Parts: sequence; structure tokens; C-alpha cells
Amino acid sequence: MLTEFCLLAALTLNEDERAVLRTEINEWVKSFLPKLKRESTRTERCRLIASVERQEFSLDRYARDWRFCKFVGKEGIIFDEYKEGFEKFKLTSFQKKILRRNPSLENVFLGRSEIKEETGFWKLNDELKNKIISEGGEAVIFLEKFGNLKAAVRIQIFDAFLFSTNFGENELKWKTNLISDFKKVENIYEKDKAVVPIHENVVKNYANVELFQIDDENEEDCLGWITILQKCDKNIRNELKNESLDLEERKKIAIGLRRGFRYLAYVGIYHYDRKLENFLLLGGVVKICDFGLVEERTRRRSYREMGYCRRGSKYRNPNALFSGSPGFSTHFQLTGYYGGEANYFYFLFCDWKTSWSLLYRPIDENEREKIDEIIEVGKLSENKVFENQPNLLASTKKSCLTKTSLFLVHFQSLALIFFQREELTESTTPKKVFFHQMTLDRIENGEYVLQNTQFSVNHPPVIKIKQTRPYYDSSSFVANLFNQTGDNFYDDGVLKMELVNETLFMKKNCWYLLPQAYSLTLNKI
Repeated sequence: MLTEFCLLAALTLNEDERAVLRTEINEWVKSFLPKLKRESTRTERCRLIASVERQEFSLDRYARDWRFCKFVGKEGIIFDEYKEGFEKFKLTSFQKKILRRNPSLENVFLGRSEIKEETGFWKLNDELKNKIISEGGEAVIFLEKFGNLKAAVRIQIFDAFLFSTNFGENELKWKTNLISDFKKVENIYEKDKAVVPIHENVVKNYANVELFQIDDENEEDCLGWITILQKCDKNIRNELKNESLDLEERKKIAIGLRRGFRYLAYVGIYHYDRKLENFLLLGGVVKICDFGLVEERTRRRSYREMGYCRRGSKYRNPNALFSGSPGFSTHFQLTGYYGGEANYFYFLFCDWKTSWSLLYRPIDENEREKIDEIIEVGKLSENKVFENQPNLLASTKKSCLTKTSLFLVHFQSLALIFFQREELTESTTPKKVFFHQMTLDRIENGEYVLQNTQFSVNHPPVIKIKQTRPYYDSSSFVANLFNQTGDNFYDDGVLKMELVNETLFMKKNCWYLLPQAYSLTLNKI
């Protein structure tokens, strides 16, 4: 590689330097494209329907509502579930080419649900196989060296036939965009401004090559990206799975993610695929990556040019986003209104196995029957149940009615990150995870008194929980209990233990038991 590649990571270059660098990247792309080979299991019919997902409509909500499409003459039409048409659009050169080859697809209803699942695969030579960093559904990432700069190269396809025998590199043209072509974005205003996201906690795209069909004169339908970006050291998922991060590192990552996502939202980008693999580490600093599934609210062309969002009304409306990683995708279609919860925080502040159990472990039939029984009894009279049955067994268990793990740490709740607190207080106690089970000893002065035989003799064996509105409920319910934390504590003059909600009033030298982490089983003895 020529030394001009040393300019790749530069944020500011003059016009001549950018021209030289762009020429070198174009030469590299020309030699790189023939190496990219893949097979697709989709059909021309699938490609044509999928192309409508890249369409920009007069109203972005149409991207959510359409269920059928039809191509008539020089126009396309989208329809609702009752086949009532509500929007016409001009055909792209890509769509025209498919229709010329497949006239049977004209003037017929094509269902959005007819797009087949892609089960194709990459067919790479040994050289590229050895360079693979990561491979997913739509994208594959390689390690490349540009001069002295090691970088990641991310290949993302938007059309199923791209790089297949049906759509080779000789049918492509491209446009190379450099980070130095743009300035740092500061806000969501001035949609025509040439700006891109630049932030410590967002991975830098050094260059993005947009791929177009060769006869797409107006470059209106991008079919894929080749993105050259920062090469990071590690990925958060592997680090958490291997339990190789200590508490301070986890806190730093949590704060970095919060800052990164806040910055992206501030400049109009809402990242909706928040799985652990999309959080990278570079020199101990967390970086948010993978912008294949985002909502973008500014309509800036520069964001698309540098690979931070995709074209189409679909990416302006979160309700139209269908893909993503279950449990980590914060959009309505996949997770409902619960998608806003940041599940990756469980993994940052629990051990690996417990995190999965708390979030996703299904309950068995016996546990379900116990839950149903408790709910039915509770409907009769919440307070009378406990007054009339004082000898009850209370177990804090994993997920629903099994074991759970809690951190023995005295730091401010992670949820405070979302309430304008930048720094977490430092722990002075042992940082370990333990399993925890307690017995309801008695009811006294309107409180449940729980005794824990698993505590060592050096720790108080009791936690008191206020009898009215105890914190065994959904996170959304608990989040509203801002003023009910004052009395739920045990104090023997040496150490205090206090049960509080997760959003406010977090103090040092307290036990913090997250509501999502346990449930209460009550059995008559």
C-alpha cells in the first residue's frame, strides 16, 4: 500500500490530499471487489419486493403500513392489508431492470411477506477467510492493513444478489466518501449540512464506499457499503462472557455507552441493535458500532454517505424496523414498548450466566402454578394474606422463583446514569457475586423481617421490607415509586442495609437489590 493511506484516519485534509487518498482507495476497491463472492437463496421476486424497503415515501409511516406492492408502467404502488392503495412512487433504475427481465412481475400484487429468508453464504478465498473478524447475516468484517494503519473493513449488502454470480463486480459502480470530506455534527439542524458523527464512544468510519448498479445515473439506490473503520481491540460480549472485566471497567463502559447513545440521539441517530457484540473496546474505551439498524431523523445525505444510516422511509420510523437481535433491539416491532430497556446493563453488572437467567430463562409449569396461586390469593386481599399467615417462607430466587445473584457493592445505581449523574461512586467493599436466599422470620410494625442464614457472622442477618408496597413488582412500576425508600432498612449501629428502588436515593454502605433480579415466593409452613 502507498504511504497516502496514512491520511486515512485524518479528520482534516486539504482538497489535493483528499483527491490523492480517494484515488488510492478506488484502486484498492477495484482489486478487492473480485475477491467478494457469495451465494443467495432469494429470487428476483424477493429482490423486487425488498427494493421497496429502500423507497422514500411522502409520509414515513407508510414504511410501516404497506403490506402489498404493485408495479404498473413507470410507477410503483403500495397497498395496505386490504389491498387499498395509498401511495405511488417513481421506479428506480434497479426496479426497471428487474421488471424488464421478469415481465410476469408487472401489474400483480406482491406481498411484503413473500420475501424469503436468506440462507446464502459467502464463498471467500483462503486469504480473506483468514482475515475475517466477524460474520453476520448481512455483513462480514475483515482485518486489512492500509500502509501502517490497521483497520476493519465491513462489507454490508442491501441487495441479495450483490457479489453473487447473478450480480458481479462488472455491474457495479461506486462512490468513495472520506471522513475528511465532512465536519463533526453538533446538532440535528441544517439537514443539508455535510456533517457526520464524531465522538469518543462512537466508532469512526474513516471511509465509506457506496455501491450502485452501473446504470443508476442519479445514484438513488445504494445496494451496499464497503466501510473502512477503526480497528478495535476487543468486543464487550467476549469480555463479559470470560468475566475479564472488573467493576471499575464495567462502570466506565456503562458511562461510555450512555454518553455515546445520548450523543447519537442528540444528532438525530437512534441506534436500535444494542447487542453486546456491537460494543467494542479500544484502549479501554467503549465504541458503539454497526449502524445497519438505526432510525435517522435529520434526513442528512452525509450520514448515508459515511455509513451511519440507510436510505428509505423505513429508517425514519422505528415501527417499520423488523430485524435485529431479540432481547437487544430497542424498537417496537420486535420487543413492543419494553424495547426501551437497556438489557446490556444486566450483563455489565451481573455475572454472565445469571444475566441470561434473569432476562430470558423460561419458567416451568410448577413455577407457573405457584405464580398463578399467589396472584389469585393476592387479588383477595394483599394485606390480609400476610396478617393471617405470618409463618411464610420467602425466597429470593433466580429469574422467576429460582436463584438470583446480587452484587455486594456500594455504588450508585446504574439507572442513575439516565438521571444526569455522570460519575458513579467508588466502592470500598469486596466486589463479588453471591447466591442469596432468605426466610421470612416475622411481620413486625408493618414490615416483613427477613433472616438470611447464608450471611457470615460478621454481617447482620436481617433485612426489613415495608409491608405496604414492597418492591417486588415490574421495573416500570418500581420506577415510579420515587418516594418510598426511607424506611426499608436495617441498622445495628455498625452497618446499614436498605432496600430501595433503583432510580433514586442510592447511597454508600447500602444493599441495592434490583427489582428485576428476584421475586418473592410465599409458601405456608
